Amino acid sequence: MGSAAGRHRVAAGPRAREDPRAERGGEAARAAWAADASARRGRRGMTCPACHARHEAEAAYCDRCGAPLTVGCPACGTTNRAGARFCRQCGLPLDPSASVRTGPLEGERKQITVLFADMKGSMELLAGRDPEEARAMLDPVLEHMIDAVRHHGGTVNQVLGDGIMALFGAPVACEDHAVRACLAALRMLEAVRRYARELPPPARGVAIRVGLNSGEVVVRALRGDLHLEYTAVGDVTHLAARMEQLAAPGTALATAATARLVEGHVILVPRGEASVRGIAAPVPIFEVAGVRRPAARSVGTGRAPSPFVGRGAELARLAAAWADARGGRGRLVTLVGAPGVGKSRLLEEFVASVRGEAPSVLQSDPPTWEAPAPYAWIADLLRRHFEIETPSPPEEVRARVEGRVGQAPGLKPLLVPLLALVGALPEDDPLRALAPRRRRQLLQRAFVQVVVEQSRARPVVAVFENLHAMDSASAAALEELAARVRGERVLVLATARPGTRDRWIDRHAHDRLVVGPLDGAEAERLLRALLGAAPELEAVRHALVARTEGHPFFLEECVRALEEAGVLVGGRGAYRLARRPELVQLPPTVQATVAARIDRLAPDDKHLLQAAAVIGRDFRVPLLSAVAGLPTDPARRSLARLVSAELVEVRGPGPGDDYRFSHALVQEVAYASLLHERRRALHARVVEHLEAARGASEGEFVERLAHHAWHGGLWAKAAAYLRRAGARATARAANAEAVVYLERALEALSHLPASSVTLAESVDIRLDLRPPLLQLGRLEEVLGRSLEAERLATALGDGRRLAAVYSYLANYHYLRGEPEVALGYAERCLTLAERAGDTALVALATRYMAHIHHALGDYARAAERFATGLSALAAEPAPAEPEAHLAVGYPAAAAWLAFTWTELGDFAAAHRFAREAEHAASVSRHPYGGAIAATLGALVWLRQGDAAAALEPLERSLAACREHGLALWEPVPTSLLGLTLALLGRTEDALPLLEAAVGLSERLGVRAYVALWTLHVAQGQLLGGTPARAAQTAQRALDLAIAHRERGHEAWAHWLQGEIAQHDAHAPTGAAERAYERALRLAEALGMRPLVARAHLGLGRVLPRGSAAADHLVQALAMFSEMEMDWWARPTCQALAALGRLVVVARERPALYRYLTEVAGQGLTVILDRRMGDRRRSPTPRAGSRERRRAERRRQDQIARQLATHGLAVVA
Repeated sequence: MGSAAGRHRVAAGPRAREDPRAERGGEAARAAWAADASARRGRRGMTCPACHARHEAEAAYCDRCGAPLTVGCPACGTTNRAGARFCRQCGLPLDPSASVRTGPLEGERKQITVLFADMKGSMELLAGRDPEEARAMLDPVLEHMIDAVRHHGGTVNQVLGDGIMALFGAPVACEDHAVRACLAALRMLEAVRRYARELPPPARGVAIRVGLNSGEVVVRALRGDLHLEYTAVGDVTHLAARMEQLAAPGTALATAATARLVEGHVILVPRGEASVRGIAAPVPIFEVAGVRRPAARSVGTGRAPSPFVGRGAELARLAAAWADARGGRGRLVTLVGAPGVGKSRLLEEFVASVRGEAPSVLQSDPPTWEAPAPYAWIADLLRRHFEIETPSPPEEVRARVEGRVGQAPGLKPLLVPLLALVGALPEDDPLRALAPRRRRQLLQRAFVQVVVEQSRARPVVAVFENLHAMDSASAAALEELAARVRGERVLVLATARPGTRDRWIDRHAHDRLVVGPLDGAEAERLLRALLGAAPELEAVRHALVARTEGHPFFLEECVRALEEAGVLVGGRGAYRLARRPELVQLPPTVQATVAARIDRLAPDDKHLLQAAAVIGRDFRVPLLSAVAGLPTDPARRSLARLVSAELVEVRGPGPGDDYRFSHALVQEVAYASLLHERRRALHARVVEHLEAARGASEGEFVERLAHHAWHGGLWAKAAAYLRRAGARATARAANAEAVVYLERALEALSHLPASSVTLAESVDIRLDLRPPLLQLGRLEEVLGRSLEAERLATALGDGRRLAAVYSYLANYHYLRGEPEVALGYAERCLTLAERAGDTALVALATRYMAHIHHALGDYARAAERFATGLSALAAEPAPAEPEAHLAVGYPAAAAWLAFTWTELGDFAAAHRFAREAEHAASVSRHPYGGAIAATLGALVWLRQGDAAAALEPLERSLAACREHGLALWEPVPTSLLGLTLALLGRTEDALPLLEAAVGLSERLGVRAYVALWTLHVAQGQLLGGTPARAAQTAQRALDLAIAHRERGHEAWAHWLQGEIAQHDAHAPTGAAERAYERALRLAEALGMRPLVARAHLGLGRVLPRGSAAADHLVQALAMFSEMEMDWWARPTCQALAALGRLVVVARERPALYRYLTEVAGQGLTVILDRRMGDRRRSPTPRAGSRERRRAERRRQDQIARQLATHGLAVVA
């Protein structure tokens, strides 16, 4: 393989010669020889390739025949002499036919715009004419079409009789390919119209029609001996041809894909929709009607497309340069950064910030989608400065310039060169006859003098956009300005892309300012402004920041792509998530922008970059060398060039073997350009070398091996590696990642021949999918995969696998609020597991039965089952690698057992198992197990009455759910946190959480426990002072509990209805009492002692003052004290105090006496009964009526009963 320069010398033919000094003297000699050669060419002038007339070096067109004397490079925009085959700046072909690459040429995937144009009715027009006459009429039409394509940097790849097919963005990518294609269409339409007007009347009906479409195609090169013909293959091409067929003569039609890419640059008129064969939906059509030139895209003016964030350091450096320039110490600053990183926007903001100081702002930003004429940047600046509209007749331009020059005495001698620069010089002006060097000096001096004269009146900010695309004449004039700014009040600002040669780099006043992506916080601020602050968009924001790495243009385009894909609905700053986001295809605008940089590389460097893209974002030289089939030393030299182009970077301090792509999207675009066949071959080669290198540390390579085996089509290896990678991802709660791995493993298996082994493997992978799918809340997918596994396991006759399937079906129906169906599957699972002797499956079935019993309110049986399952889990040996079912199973079982003991009122046992769950979760470090342990541990505190202790673990659990995407569990801490906040008096913060928990459960399709979360909403509404709303919500919760047979939650609903009725003045008489009694009966039947005590408290409050109310309060106080529910004991004491009572504690219960004296507070007297034996019975009063004596005896008997039963009694 020869170098690019070597191939170019061969292509030049026998006349190509090179100074031998260049071979001997190295880079310095070559550079000197090149400069000398350039000077010789300048002295010789230029020869017209058409008529061979001689012209000065600066001439753009032949003054004899009108042929162009220069050609612009479609890649970098540099002006080259007509007839040149390669660009003198970047070395890439100026025309596809110039390439003489001798190796086999592969196709590439590219984002391009395809243009079809033909002459409508050519057969009728040419009928009966002599072939030569017909050819003479047809050829100019084709020439106009071809000229328009080439003028805007396109490639004519086929001439089809009376029409052409052209590509924009291929073979060399450009980010504005759609704009160039539209401008070419307009140019050829106008050129043919002018030509038709010159024809004889019978032929003036000549007209063409044009069709355009944009998208991804496969571009291939068809090679002759020394000729290349590029062609594009794909649906994009066919649709462009269809647009041409639909276009009326004299018009150009474009698809919506093209219209999106030219928005703001081209005037489009909607023309309805059309049906196209092979496309189901009608295709929107747009007519290309004109150019929307932002004639004064002046920096610092106009409404910004998005908020400006960050860039504080960059603005400070620009402000310092401006301070120097304003003080007469001229400065030059080049802003260097990748396309779309925000260089122009930074200049806009800077200029806007200094507007108050009244500077004179001169700007140059000519369109880059045309081949630049000499002095294009200087002419654009002067036209803006002199306020010349485009287009304007030469007479108006001259009048405008003469008027402005007349106001500046220092410019009057330079009027003629200024007219030449703005394209208004008369044809017979003597300036045209001057020697090229003299003419060049006058033009440069005129431009510089305009800037200097302006600075005498006001400080000047001169802005030059796109230095990388600037023509050589403009660049030379800018060098002259750079030489003059030292003592002037001038700040020159220019934007350039990485790799641009800075012509004034050695100037003392020059500053190079690198503009990089936004940092993470700044990117988040920008995305919040673009998307809005909806909580469901949090994951989208994080994903976009990670993918774009803070590149502003990429961020905006990805948001737009998400909107077009239907993921986002709404508008800027107020988007909502319409559906679960998938990986959105890279926006065409972003792909074209990055591809344009890649296509400027030498072929060998580009091929190496593509091979590195297959390996991944990070890569090492030995692996890259092996995969690319390139020796290490040439690979290192190529990487050095890629580092200079800022496409890759060295990792770590100093040179080494570790590299990475400078941006994730550079890797993505380089990878996307490869054909699928080539990708597969490279991926397979990576697998081969990774397997050879992995040694004993295979675990580190599993994910990489899985990725490359999958993309390499190595299906047997892919299935094995993907399953292992899925297991590892599940073990660390990377659930979305695990689902991708396991789904791909299933697909890999489908490519293998069917056998009992692959059938069993496919059952196991479906079972592996259940935990991550479940934690993500994707219940219907859990059901689908479980039913598939059931069918396959039945076909295999495998009882153990069928038992595993039944365990998951039991869990699914439990979550769906179908406990009877769930219990049936759990029993079948248990039977098959016991028959197979699988202790792990027995433990799993037992645990799922416990969950079902818990939901049904059978807490005693649930506690027994949970304890059995916990013992079985504790007996399992520790696995070699972390397994998700163990990492989650033990802490979850312990936490649910704590929940169960809480409902039964054994808070000592509940706290013990809650601590055990927290410890197990901290050891396993699995986020799902940790979230369950923290949540249910907090619930123990909450039910015991300590809301403050519940707050921190609930906040921690909810944060873990959101961070790791634990959608299934998220409603639980959300609801409990909302209830905690409500109990702490923060109802405004609580209600949104309480309602969100119910809404999330409903969206997930989880019906189990929704009754409880709905009850929490009602309780929050009651605490928030809206008992009427709370009553409606509580009734809905009661209906849900009854529908799903959740008897424990039904009891809670009755209790809450009593609380609501007690606080609602409009509640029916006796409603609270009846609700409390229903709650009491059901809670006693279920053994729910904390709820029994609460029901007694409620009855004690609502019953009339008397012995019945006192008895309920005594029972409540005794139970609360026994369960150490201090928060509930205090209001019970207050209720007793309201009855004017004295509490007597039995002599045998000194601990109870001490407890009550601590919680009772003021208003209630608590005494210890110190009487012995018969002294405990108070003497019957001798005085008074018989009825009074009987009442006293009854009272004494009641006190004795209470002391004996509860250890305390109430005395009036």
